[in-house]
Amino acid sequence: MSQPRHIEQAFWLHPQLPHIELRSTQQSDRAYKLHSHPSLSIGAIVSGNTLVTYQNKDYTLQPGQLIFINPDELHSCNPVAGQSRSYHMLYLEKNWCLQQLSQLYAQPIRQLHYQPVIVSDPMLFARYLSFVALLQQPEQPCSITEASSFLLTLLDHGHYTAPEPVAENEAVRYLRQRLLQDLSSKPSLQELADELHLSKETLIRLFKKAVGISPMAFADNARITLAKALLRDGMPISDVAQAIGFSDQSHFHKAFTAYTTATPGQYQQTRSIFDNIR
Repeated sequence: MSQPRHIEQAFWLHPQLPHIELRSTQQSDRAYKLHSHPSLSIGAIVSGNTLVTYQNKDYTLQPGQLIFINPDELHSCNPVAGQSRSYHMLYLEKNWCLQQLSQLYAQPIRQLHYQPVIVSDPMLFARYLSFVALLQQPEQPCSITEASSFLLTLLDHGHYTAPEPVAENEAVRYLRQRLLQDLSSKPSLQELADELHLSKETLIRLFKKAVGISPMAFADNARITLAKALLRDGMPISDVAQAIGFSDQSHFHKAFTAYTTATPGQYQQTRSIFDNIR
């Protein structure tokens, strides 16, 4: 398996388009841990097949297909064993998407929920690649109006549907809030179990059944999400590790790579600015 530092990958942002982040990864055979993003993730597979675990189902994503992953939902998108794949991923800020959809459908949209997960639409896929190329190539300037127009088309073609409401167990809701309360110092499982008057085994079983991962994995995912925001703001990597509660930079590096398949340095330093957008 290739080391992340040897994989060609980069991240793009632009201060005038704060609701967009783009990731492009070439020929990667790295696998992700189950994770989630606070944003709506829309990916395009350029080459190689990708095995997707999402919503308790397994999918095989092929070149030419798009995938829509709802905010805060667990997933992993991994290569077929021994093979590599290339892909682009757009991360769209949740609140911006809700605002756009509310205007589009002329009614309040309060939650993002896309079905089907995989979209096979050659024309839309071609437009997605053209949009990525415009963002990456200074000689083909892309206006903010053009960017917003395409993203609205993408949101509309994603087959948005209203989700079914799901009641969450009070203990699970408490655990979520408690784990997110202070990401720099996560409580131990024993502390959480004592607070809820449950055994550690019962606590883990309840949480994993409702959320899909253990409480500690949930906390680590949230810490990595915060780490990405701090890295985007230019905070030194060693300071980021300390700010989110890792004992040293080595442990932070290992966790960050497991959840993003990129090193903290790659995420921070290879990130480019859309200076071609006018």
